[in-house]
Amino acid sequence: MTTRRCITGILAGTLAGTSAFAQPIAPEARQRVIDQTLTLIEQRYVFPDVAEKMAQSVRGKADFYEKITEARQLATQLTADLQAISRDKHLHVDYSEHPQPLGTRGGGQPAGGSMSRSLARDNYGVTRVEVLPGNIGYVAFRFLASARWAGDAYAALMNYLAHTDALILDLRACRGSMPDAIPLLASYFFDDAVHLVSFYDRPSNTTTQAWTYAYVPGKRYLEKPVFVLTSSATFSGGEELAYDLQTLKRATLVGEVTGGGANPGRPVRVDEHFSVWIPIGRAISPVTHTNWEGVGVQPDRVTAAALALHQARRMALDSLIQKNTADPDWQQRLHDERRRLEQLPLRFVKRAFVLKGFPDARQVVVTGSFNFWHRQANSLTRSSDGWRAEVELEPGEHAYNFIVDGQWITDPANPRTRQEGNQVNSVVFVGENQ
Repeated sequence: MTTRRCITGILAGTLAGTSAFAQPIAPEARQRVIDQTLTLIEQRYVFPDVAEKMAQSVRGKADFYEKITEARQLATQLTADLQAISRDKHLHVDYSEHPQPLGTRGGGQPAGGSMSRSLARDNYGVTRVEVLPGNIGYVAFRFLASARWAGDAYAALMNYLAHTDALILDLRACRGSMPDAIPLLASYFFDDAVHLVSFYDRPSNTTTQAWTYAYVPGKRYLEKPVFVLTSSATFSGGEELAYDLQTLKRATLVGEVTGGGANPGRPVRVDEHFSVWIPIGRAISPVTHTNWEGVGVQPDRVTAAALALHQARRMALDSLIQKNTADPDWQQRLHDERRRLEQLPLRFVKRAFVLKGFPDARQVVVTGSFNFWHRQANSLTRSSDGWRAEVELEPGEHAYNFIVDGQWITDPANPRTRQEGNQVNSVVFVGENQ
């Protein structure tokens, strides 16, 4: 599962300057982190030859690294240099200001009971469920949780949507999956046992297969059209579910080419403040005999992510109109809904996001529901008194945060916030005439 960064609201008073994020690192500690990170990568990264090239590249920049005196900058620079060689978006180095005791998973991830509570508060990754006009089911995921914790919730979800005539799975903001979440969800769409994907694991030098389950609680969703929405922010496990359903011809993908991360891995503790997420395996499709690493999952119908739901609803209604010829009254209602949907204005309004201060920041990004929480889509440019960007938003309410040199913060100039699961987000309302 791709690690989801904790989004923490920080009071405006603490955000007067970039010093809030500056954590010095001593030369000997810096070198120790570099050496240990490279050793772990050489031992575990899925492609040994690429691991060797990454290590050589970083060690060849010793003079450059000697100039780094701040801990978070070290993590950012290591990530950039490692990804420059590997092109692997899963591979990243993280810094935690708070010490991570021995025995914790890298990246500060909770385990056991705390994991269960954390996932429950995040509604197991489900952000929206409803039945749209035309009896079209809709469910949106931020991430996919393990069946160990989310099995009952996902079964209830699929039972609730079982009576619908078509289904839209919104993975535009889905950036990861925990083990066995995808086999559970995918099992509802197939009647027979189906080989979804295989995974090669470098540490054990073994390959394992993932299949749909012979039994799932509740009703399966068979012989009905399924549409999957994607964006450039869709990543890792979100991509796998989309790719599996597409290659097995069980869903139509609508939206943008996805992020391109197919090498599963896990976080590894470097020391009490640093961890590195190392891809230790690769996915292998039984259909294509390859995966989506570096290229992303290609949609069947390419459209801007913001328009994908509208497009999928049109496609679903068209499909249902063709299938319901024996029920003229219902077919007429579907035709009426199709015309109504066609007449809906798809309007976007420019909205300025401004973050004052932070003169020494290297990168500031605004991320939110409007760009499906993409961490690089909307960068702010430096202004005379801070940072600024204009983003096109649909009218309505949007949650968002700023990312300053890798740190998620709420908007210090906006007192309106909302708790969403484990996250605190700033909230803005965009009117029709803004």
